[in-house]
Amino acid sequence: MGVAAASLASLSGVGGGVFFVPIFLFIVGLPPNIAVGSSKVVVAIVSIVSGLTYLRQGTTRISRAAPLMVSMIPGAALGAYLVAYIDPRLLEVILGLFITYYSFRLLLATARKALAREAKPVEEEGSRGPRPGGRYLMLATGVAAGLFAGLTGTGGGAILVPMLTLLRIAKLKEAVAISMLSISLGAVVSAAIHVWTGVVDFGAAAPFALGALVGSVLGPMAASRLSTDALRPIVALVLLLVALRLLF
Repeated sequence: MGVAAASLASLSGVGGGVFFVPIFLFIVGLPPNIAVGSSKVVVAIVSIVSGLTYLRQGTTRISRAAPLMVSMIPGAALGAYLVAYIDPRLLEVILGLFITYYSFRLLLATARKALAREAKPVEEEGSRGPRPGGRYLMLATGVAAGLFAGLTGTGGGAILVPMLTLLRIAKLKEAVAISMLSISLGAVVSAAIHVWTGVVDFGAAAPFALGALVGSVLGPMAASRLSTDALRPIVALVLLLVALRLLF
């Protein structure tokens, strides 16, 4: 189960909380706070291992993720502060609708390609080359992703992948790789805090962590072999799970 969840998480760029929190909560039977804390430890492993695997494959470069890694943490801190002044439920609905919209865009592109009678490729959203002020756009994207993550409790990956492609910063495969690499620093910090506060069940987390080590390599390996047309619906369906969790 840990292998499958980590594979899907690293293949879609979402990090893994959408899978591991329900697993720890409903299957393992941990209390909610322990389920979240244990999930954070596993997600940290998934993001680090898969991010390094994507780097080794050459899917992205550390320079592409660095601005996001730097800017997401202050964005998340600001979001955690503002949550006392802003209704998080409203933001969850807005974010859920945005992710749903993006997911259906991906599914529509897949359907158009499958139904096309002509050999005309569906244009892929994403970067068409270097953009003026690209680094500043990356920093702003990181702050925005961290802010929404801090306000809603959603993993940054579910926000980053849509933003990176819609803003034409990266194409889908690289967006997934950048996302996993970018969330790794925040995931480690979050896991460390949960360990420090004693809300991690290491006995329950250990088997899933071992599975995550394997899945975090298998996911990027699969991504490197899949075409964008094959990857697109996988990312869309995983993001729809995140959206449903936000909306309902």
